[in-house]
Amino acid sequence: MSESQTEEGERLLEHRPGTLKPDQLNDRIQEVWSETLATEAGRQHVAAVLGVSPQDLKNGRPPIEVVRASGFVDPTLLIVVKWTLTTIVVPALIGVAKEEAKDRLTRLWKEVLLPAIRGKKEDAIN
Repeated sequence: MSESQTEEGERLLEHRPGTLKPDQLNDRIQEVWSETLATEAGRQHVAAVLGVSPQDLKNGRPPIEVVRASGFVDPTLLIVVKWTLTTIVVPALIGVAKEEAKDRLTRLWKEVLLPAIRGKKEDAIN
């Protein structure tokens, strides 16, 4: 996991592209986020992964986005966190140390969002 900043946010992870472009992946992330938070079981699962109360979750923009790394030959997709969005979507993470918040958001990506995206389209992201 890299701690470097991008113009879009702070980098959490990198992936190789699959069949979906970054904007399509972001649409899918938004869809999964909304669908998950729409059910009590989904809210509890996300809350457990993030270490917060289900009542702390807001169904707005997800705190994670996918962007393409800068450069013409670099096919890397960056998984980034937007801290300003995080303070709105998951206000309980405001008081958490930055590295701990990044760890929790990385778990959100790995345990909730990425499996759901791959479940609908296995080769969406590598």
